[in-house]
Amino acid sequence: MSGETKGSLLSYLRSQLKRELGIRGQLITGIVVTTIAAIGLIGIISVSVLQSSTLMTKSDEAKLAGLLLRTTLLKESGPGADEKVARVAAAIVTEAAISSMVIKDSRGKVVFSHGDLPKSKGSMLVSSEGLYIYRVGGGGIFEGPVTMLYVSVTDKVGQRANYTADFALSMSGVAAHLKGLRSFIIFYAIIDSIIIMAFGIYLISAHIVRPLRKLEQAATKIAAGDLDERADIVRADEIGRLGRAFNTMATKLEAEITTLEETNTELLSAREELLRTTTLAAVGRLAAGIAHEIGNPLGALSGYLGILARGDLEGDEGRDIITRAERELGRIDKIVREFLDLSRTAKTPLDIVDVEALLRETLEPMAKDEEQLTLNFDFSGDSAGVLIDEDKLRQVFINLFSNASDAMEAKGVLIVKTSLERIGLNEDEDGEVRGGAIAKRAERAREFVAISFMDNGPGVPAEDMEKIFDPFFTTKEAGHGTGLGLFVSESIIKAFGGMIEVANRPEGGTEFKVLILREDRGV
Repeated sequence: MSGETKGSLLSYLRSQLKRELGIRGQLITGIVVTTIAAIGLIGIISVSVLQSSTLMTKSDEAKLAGLLLRTTLLKESGPGADEKVARVAAAIVTEAAISSMVIKDSRGKVVFSHGDLPKSKGSMLVSSEGLYIYRVGGGGIFEGPVTMLYVSVTDKVGQRANYTADFALSMSGVAAHLKGLRSFIIFYAIIDSIIIMAFGIYLISAHIVRPLRKLEQAATKIAAGDLDERADIVRADEIGRLGRAFNTMATKLEAEITTLEETNTELLSAREELLRTTTLAAVGRLAAGIAHEIGNPLGALSGYLGILARGDLEGDEGRDIITRAERELGRIDKIVREFLDLSRTAKTPLDIVDVEALLRETLEPMAKDEEQLTLNFDFSGDSAGVLIDEDKLRQVFINLFSNASDAMEAKGVLIVKTSLERIGLNEDEDGEVRGGAIAKRAERAREFVAISFMDNGPGVPAEDMEKIFDPFFTTKEAGHGTGLGLFVSESIIKAFGGMIEVANRPEGGTEFKVLILREDRGV
């Protein structure tokens, strides 16, 4: 496992541990770890100091024993000196608790021996004019205790001794004492940790965790919509200040939400009022338009009925009045049927219509009636067919031709062009989303037949461009147009998943482009 992987794993474990422990567990764990570390450090220092103090005390005892040997034995001479030295040395071994001793004369002969001296003297501890004290084993904090002191008594500077002595003092008692001290420190650390955990859990729960839970509960209730909820924390410390700040925030939040709700209510009321006003205005315009369009034929019809009511007409005159009345009734019927057609879905069977053939069939007879108007066709020849109601599409072409003719005052050039346009899935080539109906059908087919009516009239004023498809909107003089032609045409094309676009031509005039989804099979 790489170092980076190990680091990531440790970070993950730490985050999981913190999440599981919570703030109380984290605080208690931190306190316990800190306490154990502190007690352990103090214990190590105490044991080290005690070990050093005991070692120095023992070394002083060893030094005294060495000086006693030097002053009482090592200068003995004459007959019986060896026996005297051995006898006194045995007494000193017993009294000074010396574990082992060897005394030699000047020739190296052993005159007294007790126990076994260590094979190694260890490291030097004290050196003082022929008196050398060594420590055997340990000595450092992590090296364990000193097990023995090795003492060597030899000649003093300027004075020759008849005997030399080497002896050892055991430190087993000290080692046992230090071991007991270490056990006590460990036991003390465990007991202290338990006490700290018990009191810590109680104090942290009472003074930190419980208030924080109150804050959490209050925040949860406020988030659920209970804006009157507040945290019940009455203290003078940081937790208390946090609780007061939370309650202040909740109060301001409640005020802001109340203000927003009031504003939202006002906006909804204003929106409903605006919608109502807009609807009434639209209904009013529609009613006014219908009343205006029907008013003229109704007025004429009323006059014809009045003439007939007098009963003084001869046969031909009466029939003429009746014919005129029927014509006015036909006008009224046509207006009403146009609106009814817009409000219901076409139920007639759809046909695959050859657009270019229908354009020639429909527009050439109309162009012949306009002697000063020139009609030019610019057909691509590959537009194939569209699936649509042929009569309704013919009505669209008639409306667009009539609109162009009126714009040019029946004189000028009208170009009718067909082409194929590929529109991407839900988007055109510029990345702009097309109309909703086209976007939905674009998932099945992406080719559209485009029919453009391009005149060289004055064009559409910029302020009228957005209103040109509105019902009853017209720039013609009163009595010369209903303002329904473009509105009806757009409604028909949209009903079959297409759209109509309008734009002023750079060279002058207006272009109306009809886009209809192309049928896959030809005509």
